[in-house]
Amino acid sequence: MQKPKYHFKLTAILLFVKLYPMTLDIFIADTDAEIQACFPVFSELRPHIKADQFLAQVRRQQAQSYQILAVRQQGAVKSVAGFRFAEFLA
Repeated sequence: MQKPKYHFKLTAILLFVKLYPMTLDIFIADTDAEIQACFPVFSELRPHIKADQFLAQVRRQQAQSYQILAVRQQGAVKSVAGFRFAEFLA
């Protein structure tokens, strides 16, 4: 019986993780410094947002329950997701 192709990819990934262990820190960006550290990642998909306006924009949106979930690896923010809680009649 032939092994599925994905088996080789999974083996390679597991070997990589074993050889190069990584620690990811997942957190809600609360402080000014944490929010500012998220800007480079946000600017990849939102290039119209300027660095000097980013913190003020996030703070305004936080008043409407907006939050930023971020992933940090080796001290650098690598991924972010902005979200808010809402209730709908759907």
